[in-house]
Amino acid sequence: MSLLLLFSILLLKGLISAKTANLSVLATPAQRTYTSPTKFDPNRDAFEDLAAATEEAKKTQRNVLIEIGGEWCLWCHIMDSFYEENPDLLALRDRNYVLLKADVSEGHTNSEFLSHFPRIDGVPHIFIVDSKGKLIRSEDTSELEEGETYNLERFRKFLEKYAPKKRGSIN
Repeated sequence: MSLLLLFSILLLKGLISAKTANLSVLATPAQRTYTSPTKFDPNRDAFEDLAAATEEAKKTQRNVLIEIGGEWCLWCHIMDSFYEENPDLLALRDRNYVLLKADVSEGHTNSEFLSHFPRIDGVPHIFIVDSKGKLIRSEDTSELEEGETYNLERFRKFLEKYAPKKRGSIN
């Protein structure tokens, strides 16, 4: 008996309720999609986001770019604006990485999540992991800064360097 049929029977007989049923488990991996957050949200679960992002990375042959920061962080907003002002850089990021924004803010340090990564000294900070969740790079973004913004060439080289090697690639 299929899982969907079994679920439907249990739902109709009142043995489970639609309110408590987790319908996402019925979706096949191809049907589930991860939507990258557009801002830092203390209500998001970074572990769940990482699981979904790595699943998406597997399906799309990308790595996961984890931005650690918060809505209170000026340089986090500068980074977002920098991507918007440089559409080729944004395209390079989105073509090679699944974005995850993990919030660190007052009362929400995400310390348990961050304990799985090397120690960071400030935000924004970038971790790059492969589609299996293995850490590839920990990057203090101050290395990418220039004046009151970011350096386009350094940022581009950084994203290119840690992009996944595509099938059929000689690199």
